[in-house]
Amino acid sequence: MKIVLNNKLYVIMIMKRLVFIGMLFLVIPCFSQKNNFKFGNISKEELTMKTCEFYPEANSMILADIGNLRFKYDNDHGFQYHFEVVRRLKIFNKVDKDAGSISIRVYEPENKLSGTENLLGLKATTYNLIDGKIVKDKLPNNQEFKTRLNDYWVEYSFAMPNVKEGSVIEYKYSLESDFISNLKTWYFQNDIPTAYSEYSFTIPEYYIYNTNFVGNVINLENETRNPTETFTYKWSNGQQAGGSIEKGTSTLTSNSTWNKYIGRNVLPIEEEPFMNNKNNLPSRLEFQLISIQYPNSARKIIAGNYEKFNNDLIERESFGKILEKNNFAKDFVSTLEGKSEIEKVAAIHNWIKYNMQWNKVNGFTSSQNGNETMRKKEGNVAAINLALVSAWRAAGIEAYPVILNLRGHGLPHPVYPNYQDFNYVVGAAIIDGKIVYGDAISNRPVGNLPEKCMNGNGWMVSEKGGRWINLKEAGELFASGYIQMYISDDAIKAEIKIKHSSLLGAKTLDKYKELGEEEFKTELTSGNNDWQIQEFNFDELKNMDQVTYNYVVNQEIEDPDIVYLKPVLLSAITENPFVREKRISPVDFSCSQISNEVVIIHVPEGYEVELPKPAVVKLPDNGGTFIYNTQLTGNTINVVSKYSINKLDFSPDEYSLLSQFFKIMAEKNNELVVLKKL
Repeated sequence: MKIVLNNKLYVIMIMKRLVFIGMLFLVIPCFSQKNNFKFGNISKEELTMKTCEFYPEANSMILADIGNLRFKYDNDHGFQYHFEVVRRLKIFNKVDKDAGSISIRVYEPENKLSGTENLLGLKATTYNLIDGKIVKDKLPNNQEFKTRLNDYWVEYSFAMPNVKEGSVIEYKYSLESDFISNLKTWYFQNDIPTAYSEYSFTIPEYYIYNTNFVGNVINLENETRNPTETFTYKWSNGQQAGGSIEKGTSTLTSNSTWNKYIGRNVLPIEEEPFMNNKNNLPSRLEFQLISIQYPNSARKIIAGNYEKFNNDLIERESFGKILEKNNFAKDFVSTLEGKSEIEKVAAIHNWIKYNMQWNKVNGFTSSQNGNETMRKKEGNVAAINLALVSAWRAAGIEAYPVILNLRGHGLPHPVYPNYQDFNYVVGAAIIDGKIVYGDAISNRPVGNLPEKCMNGNGWMVSEKGGRWINLKEAGELFASGYIQMYISDDAIKAEIKIKHSSLLGAKTLDKYKELGEEEFKTELTSGNNDWQIQEFNFDELKNMDQVTYNYVVNQEIEDPDIVYLKPVLLSAITENPFVREKRISPVDFSCSQISNEVVIIHVPEGYEVELPKPAVVKLPDNGGTFIYNTQLTGNTINVVSKYSINKLDFSPDEYSLLSQFFKIMAEKNNELVVLKKL
């Protein structure tokens, strides 16, 4: 049987990134449907709602989420944006009372020289229906708490009073911000379903923004027009002759652009298998300031680019300047004379790894250079891995730092750099034109990265000009298994040999060390409870991310006249992880996967054999292959199950083919060999 998962009408859209620009949202002009929402006007119908009509399993939902952004002029601050939010939520189930715990993040750098952002006008009320009457519980003024998250962000949090099953929660607030370079992002999609989401914004003609729709694709209604706005400002010419000061007011007139986008009945972001960077998935609208041009003034380009970002990093004391200070490595490097470049790279990697302790702090910049880190024997990720690159360079190796964002923390913007888009750095040595990675805080050998680093692209910072590199190419999940089964009148004996390499080898070793041998052996037979392990041996190939383990299992035969054998026991896929009919988030495999399993069954005389049929299944464009083959030669059965996943990002449009691929693979791997006594 040969199955090729293909369809001539199927259009493959490989989503290398989770960024959808503008046109990937379906925007529908709409001028008729009005919203009757009014803050504080809660209806009994809302309070008696039992379920969300378009997502019945929801424990809570957003009834309305309305945002408005406009510009204002302040004589002390200049142009600011004013951002207003009104949100109304419904609680269906008491298990989701945590929905009444609200947090609002505000951009408030500790160094306020660059500007301020202020939270204003917070009002919040819980509504309950008691004895047929609507009862209000307002949030007390002293129940608002402020927490600093880092050097740039603070969080205001509060718990709504008297939240119970059936409650409706409503709150509103405003932000006034000097940071017009990055207007507030609006999320049309959330962790819970949203019945109505509306965002309107008015941009003066002086400001050109790149407006990006990113995340999952949903339908949006849109209105747009061009209102005329007037901004008034005060001025003075300083002290004139005679001691007088000339003062006055003037106005600026702008042919502004107003837009309103509406999303209705928006499904929530749901946890899915092989989902990465959940915070990149919600449908949302982001802004990036490109340029400013005031009346009678030249145009000023604001948006940064990665060329400038790269050069800034090279000149930073906490990054590029660290690479220049490598005195700490010279004595060790001198012991490596006569070794090849790859031997030097590995030796230095291990020297750094075993002489510098990670303090459990991530980041891609450091306050200490390699000399200080070696003296203290401790540092954050950047301190250690920048020291690694510095030491490689001291040995004459071409080497660069690569900055990235860890899996689950989002993807860096591909066009407009932002320091907050990165939280980790690794080393990259160039040997014979190929990249050899190093992460001296991990347990991975040189040449490999931990899976947490395999998150799309990383930026290689170089004095020659930086570039993006694909981090998903830094490893693979490789498994091979060889099984020999022997059948007797009362038992089945299986001799099993397993090899796990690269990322899978590291994962298996970590699990073995964490669980201990006995619990590790228990997990091996968790899916085959009838098997009893008789012998066990585990070997680690040092510094190679490879483990092998051998064991022998026995299983009693209940009826020797008819024996049912499940030959595929090990690393093969036996369960389809993609069981939902549709999916709105992309499938994100961290790296390529290869699994080979060979089973040889020795059949005693006097049995008739029934074998599963062979199958070959392929994904388009060499995205993946599954081969299942069975063969009877004399009294020996050979079963081979192999699969590979080569394509690592699958868009929602490709999901049905991927699901079908895994479904067929799981079904074939669960099929039985039947032996009937003649």
